Amino acid sequence: MTAIIDPRMPCSAKARLKEICEVIELPPFSALDERVASHPDMLVFIHGNKIFTSDAYYREAKREIDKIASLKNFELILTNDVISSKYPGDVCFNAFILGDTLIGNLGQVSTAVKEDCKSSGLSATNVKQGYSKCSTAVLGEAVITADVGIFKAAQGLGKDALLISQVGVALDGYDCGFIGGASGVYENKVYFCGDISAHPDHKKIAEFCNTHGFEVISLSGEELYDVGTILFI
Repeated sequence: MTAIIDPRMPCSAKARLKEICEVIELPPFSALDERVASHPDMLVFIHGNKIFTSDAYYREAKREIDKIASLKNFELILTNDVISSKYPGDVCFNAFILGDTLIGNLGQVSTAVKEDCKSSGLSATNVKQGYSKCSTAVLGEAVITADVGIFKAAQGLGKDALLISQVGVALDGYDCGFIGGASGVYENKVYFCGDISAHPDHKKIAEFCNTHGFEVISLSGEELYDVGTILFI
């Protein structure tokens, strides 16, 4: 497997991740706020055999995006989304798929992503949270989130959901980060950027993961840190 990460991932977690798999670090996008300019969930969206990114970001990160696309012969879709550093101009790829449903702030999600999901037979559910993917750890057919709207949306789709507190995840320059941004899921493992036991709801999180057949792996002994989701391929 290969992990797609923000190069500013804390050193101890990055070093551990590099022991586990190949790592591709995304260069920062000049259009985004520098604090989140390399967050994968702000820069790319993967659905099936397609990877979406903006044509503007591709011009700045062609080498890395081409390398990612080559991993599984992804069809590269370059969108004309105009991305900016101010919300909501930064969230066009910050959505996620749960079962057969695309979940995100649909008014802000890339039209290319929405059209592709629709043509693939997926339904769509709107939530207020623009940073939907960053806010959510997706465990197959279940989710962990601190966002009430996403929690209720998942339950409304008949999916199991765990609502956690809105603290316990750090992100420099912000009051707090998000659990989805501080984790990544591959096969039956959930990798946390930091130590899950440092989170106030760590027992509930670990139990929920285990109930759904996922092993919890902490990449370091530090507090959880939001790196914009660890994307595994």
